[in-house]
Amino acid sequence: MLSHYTGGENEDLPAALKLVGPKAAGRFLLALVDAHFTLRPREILDLLRRLREERSKSAGRAWNDALRDGVRSALRTVSVAPVVGRKKARTGRASAGKSPSTASRPAGATADPAGADTRRLKQLPDQAVRDLFALAWHWRLMSEANEAAGAIAASSRLASPDRALPAALGELHAEKGLADTTAFATLWRHSAGSLLKRSARPPKEPRHWKIAADIDCKCDLCADLRAFCKDPTAQVARFPLRAALRGHLHRIIEYNKLDIDHETERRGRPYTLVCTRNRTSHKRRLAEYSRDVSWMHRLIRSAPGRVQAAECAPDLARLQEAELASVRGVLNENELISDRKPGDPGAVSGRARQVAGVEGSRRLCPGTARSLRPDRRRTGRVESVRGDVRIPGRRGRPRNRHPSRWLEGSADSDRERELGLVADTARKLPEAVDRAVGEARDQDQWREPDQARRRLDALRRGTSKRAEKARRPTVHR
Repeated sequence: MLSHYTGGENEDLPAALKLVGPKAAGRFLLALVDAHFTLRPREILDLLRRLREERSKSAGRAWNDALRDGVRSALRTVSVAPVVGRKKARTGRASAGKSPSTASRPAGATADPAGADTRRLKQLPDQAVRDLFALAWHWRLMSEANEAAGAIAASSRLASPDRALPAALGELHAEKGLADTTAFATLWRHSAGSLLKRSARPPKEPRHWKIAADIDCKCDLCADLRAFCKDPTAQVARFPLRAALRGHLHRIIEYNKLDIDHETERRGRPYTLVCTRNRTSHKRRLAEYSRDVSWMHRLIRSAPGRVQAAECAPDLARLQEAELASVRGVLNENELISDRKPGDPGAVSGRARQVAGVEGSRRLCPGTARSLRPDRRRTGRVESVRGDVRIPGRRGRPRNRHPSRWLEGSADSDRERELGLVADTARKLPEAVDRAVGEARDQDQWREPDQARRRLDALRRGTSKRAEKARRPTVHR
């Protein structure tokens, strides 16, 4: 079991350990943590949590001591993980090319006189961080928990400070009294500092088309490509080349992940490689910023309690300011209902519209939004969608074709379904509109409420016209 543990045995191990007794179970848990915690921390902590939940009601002192020792061993492994990583790096540099005696050791392990497993600890996911500190709080191992929290704060590779820690802290905050501990405050400050360092302010819109291109190739084609990347105004470059040279540029652009769309124009001889710049990096940064703001909001809700509140107050104020800046950055653009593409300079991202409360107005009635949006042509055509069938219609004089031409069933049944759809939409829309406007006003998110109100009134008028059209009798010739 110790040599082949994978974590899939966690469902059966509690019953098996109950049969062997607390002393043998304690020895097994210590050996399991020493042998596999560096590679399978999530699975081992999940096993310790299962044992704690099953033994919490009817556990004697011996069982409590066995489980406490297992959790203490896991905490100590996390505490020494940064030291082990530095020792491994120094030992690897010192022993490079000297002796092949280390070939029989496990991958990633270093020599240790005491025989302990010094393999580098795998990064802890949010579930492992949650279980580790929840178990430490349950067994009152707070001195070991403080050391483990300090090690995680000292080495970001142990747990992701911008994703794993906010998720774990949000669940740990529900544990009564845990938010007042030093370990919780240490993790919270580390996570807040990482998010603020990267996303304290909204990313600025790009003002030019320059691309940071670190291309190692020294050929003439790559020199032309570097010149194109450094040009602040040029958006398109054309390279008439044979297939082998075009393939070289294709590979260079993809390998360096340049913000360039590269396609071959198959016209003339030789074919032309057309390179067009895009805003992929900026879109990626906007998406990352949007996720950072959501995790900041979770950190604000899971701020430390009364005892640690004073130490965390500066970081909490900076988080609140950063969250407010994300909303101000949208409102100052004055483009809350802009139809620009996200990649265009000056465009507002989808997350930004959602924060400002405008995106909700486009999703008030999912499934019928297409039927409420008239075609932009002068004929005023309206399309309603049912499944995979699209039904064209026209305002004014009815079409001469029978509805059975495009949808099975009689005209009366089609009209009844149409009236039912419109009636259901008309009943739900006013409530959704009023609720969206009320929430936005309560949160003071709309700086131009009249503009938003005009958009919502347009939705109401579209619903009324749709209902009036549906009630007209169908004339078939």
